[in-house]
Amino acid sequence: MTPVGWRIYYADGSTWSSLTGPWADAPSHEVQIVKVFYAETYRCWHGDPPRRHGGAGQWHTHNYVSLQHGADRLVDYYWQGIDGKLGAGGIDEIPPAASIKQGSYTPNFQAIMNSASQEESWP
Repeated sequence: MTPVGWRIYYADGSTWSSLTGPWADAPSHEVQIVKVFYAETYRCWHGDPPRRHGGAGQWHTHNYVSLQHGADRLVDYYWQGIDGKLGAGGIDEIPPAASIKQGSYTPNFQAIMNSASQEESWP
């Protein structure tokens, strides 16, 4: 798949995306989720089923996405390698010369995940 953009979700509810500025300029701490959007898309029906109730709804096009998060860890790491690829994992998985962001535990993780899950298409 071909990445077209990304968005970082922070513990305080703020975000930073590739439209805001480069990865290296984004705040480095309290990252909760990194969402990567891909050029490849799919169609999805929103509303009542098409053959039910007169089909009240419409088709929408969404980007395929990947969500990277450390919900099962107290501290996690996110990075952009020198090749531009994004990754997430433990400290021992960070590639050399990568630009690193650090996650942390927050009790409102589920609310942040719900917000990230609502955003389905890249601008």
